[in-house]
Amino acid sequence: MVTVYRSNIDNNFEDTEIPTVDIKDVFFLNEYVKRIRISDYLLSEYSKLILELRGQGVRVSTRRQVMLLRAVQGEALLNRRGEAVLEDFKVIRNGL
Repeated sequence: MVTVYRSNIDNNFEDTEIPTVDIKDVFFLNEYVKRIRISDYLLSEYSKLILELRGQGVRVSTRRQVMLLRAVQGEALLNRRGEAVLEDFKVIRNGL
């Protein structure tokens, strides 16, 4: 297992300057991400996905569902969009 972990966390960026992030930046982004819009259409499709997963025996708590939507908003923010698009939902697979 150590080999698997190591292969996923080793980043050989010795010559790359690592940017610093202040805790204020983290709080700012945490508040700003809540402003990213998700259309009713995408929320409806997301609901269908959750129901489909339940039908397959995968339980996703309501709390996790909301957390995954925050991840979608974060993905949109990282891609400099004020509104989430379908592509942003790819991040939920990591949270399931």
